Amino acid sequence: MRAATWSVRNHLALARSLAIARREKIRVRRDESGDLVLLTLSGERVVAAAVGPSADVPVDSLRVRPSTLRFNARGQAAPGSVYLYRGDRVERIVSNFLGRLRVESYRAP
Repeated sequence: MRAATWSVRNHLALARSLAIARREKIRVRRDESGDLVLLTLSGERVVAAAVGPSADVPVDSLRVRPSTLRFNARGQAAPGSVYLYRGDRVERIVSNFLGRLRVESYRAP
């Protein structure tokens, strides 16, 4: 679970870095197949991470709230979270308006 959390966290950090380097907005969301993808504003797919029990990110489920996280050219973000679920464990990766990330862990009730 820890490896999956840090993999997703690193994808979010990469999205922020790409937004700054490319000087354009980068969006992070799940696509139809359930993969976590980084997209440019024009819809170009930059990076993807497979999500699921037997994928790159081995979790039971993953949820992005709001459904799309956005990083602008200054590295700032619309606040949001990514939740990873595995058994009764929940990991929450929070992005604040400055684009800074933090990880919170807890057990599901």
